[in-house]
Amino acid sequence: MNISLSTDSIREFALDLLKTHQAGIKQADFFKQVELLLSQQFHVPSYAVRNALWDLPERHDDLVIKRKLSYRDVRLFPTDRLLQHDLIFPLSASLLGDEINKIPSRGDEDTISKGDTLKKELDKLHFQTEQLLRTIQMNDLEAGISQLLNQYFSEIEPEQMAALLQARYTLSQVTASLTQLAKAIEVGENR
Repeated sequence: MNISLSTDSIREFALDLLKTHQAGIKQADFFKQVELLLSQQFHVPSYAVRNALWDLPERHDDLVIKRKLSYRDVRLFPTDRLLQHDLIFPLSASLLGDEINKIPSRGDEDTISKGDTLKKELDKLHFQTEQLLRTIQMNDLEAGISQLLNQYFSEIEPEQMAALLQARYTLSQVTASLTQLAKAIEVGENR
C-alpha cells in the first residue's frame, strides 16, 4: 500500500482500463475508477491520477478519443488500435480481474450488447448534433438572412425573396429539431 506509481504507470493502467469501456465513459467517472482500482494496491492520491490523465487523449491520440458532448459531459473512447493492443501495464490483469476477460476481441460482435452499441451510436449522434447546432449558432445564419432581407428588400427579386424566406424558415425548423433531438438523447443517457 505504500508503493507509489509513476505517472506513466498510471497512464498505462488507464489505457488498459479504457479497453473495458468500448461504449465510452465519462472522463470524471473514468478518473475515479482508475483511482479506486489503483488505490487497492498502491498509494495513489487523487491529484496524481488527475495529473497523469488530464492530457491522456492528447498524449495517446492514436489510442484514445475524447468527445466533449457538453460542458460537463466529456467522454473517452478507446480506438480500434487500443482494443488490438495486449495489456500495457503489467499489473492490469491482477487489478482488473474479471473485467479484462470481458473485453471482447476485435470482431467478436456477440459479446458487445445491443445496448452498448446503441449507447455508442447515440453518443456519436449527440456529439454531431451539438456540433451542427454550434455551427449554425456561430455563423448566425438566420440573422444574416434577416439582415439581408431588411437591407435589400426592394432590390431582391421575388424568386430570391421566396428562397431566402424559405431558407430562414428551414433554419429555424432545423435548429428547433436538433435542439429537441439533443435534449431527448440527453434524457435517455441520464436514465
